[in-house]
Amino acid sequence: MNCKSQKVLDSIIANVFFIRFIMMIIIYMNSSNIYHVWTLLLLDSLKGILIRASCDEHPLVAKSERYQFWDKILDSLGYIMSIDIIERNKILDSHEIKILKVALCYRFIGTFLYLFTGNRKLLFYFPDMFKELIFIYTNKINAYWIIPILFVKIYIEYRLHYTMEGTNILKVLMYEN
Repeated sequence: MNCKSQKVLDSIIANVFFIRFIMMIIIYMNSSNIYHVWTLLLLDSLKGILIRASCDEHPLVAKSERYQFWDKILDSLGYIMSIDIIERNKILDSHEIKILKVALCYRFIGTFLYLFTGNRKLLFYFPDMFKELIFIYTNKINAYWIIPILFVKIYIEYRLHYTMEGTNILKVLMYEN
């Protein structure tokens, strides 16, 4: 499908994120273990598959301001649900949960600043380490592997966010037709 029209782009984004949101709710309501947490977090990958299947120009969709806005919102919601599942079911110890919450709050500050300024570089300075920390904690990774895992993640954050341009997303969403 040709996705160069703004209406088509918006329709694809709305449908993909609606599907992701419904699936997040279903998983969250029936959650009890770490596999549910991973399923919830891996739903982020589903949107890429759906967009590629729906649109020939899928890179245009990912660069769209609406896409970035809803992606950050649903990522944040998924992380909050994950923390609740982990805490409610005592999947990790209280110290690990505190570290996850601090990492999440730090990322939320960056997400909030990004949404109001449109400066994607801010997301590099407030990296999303949530999935990596859950992976490290649930697999009881040896301390020697933690630094390389985090360095790889910081490099990915740099490539995704520091090298891209942006605009004030909230302004675009509120004032566009």
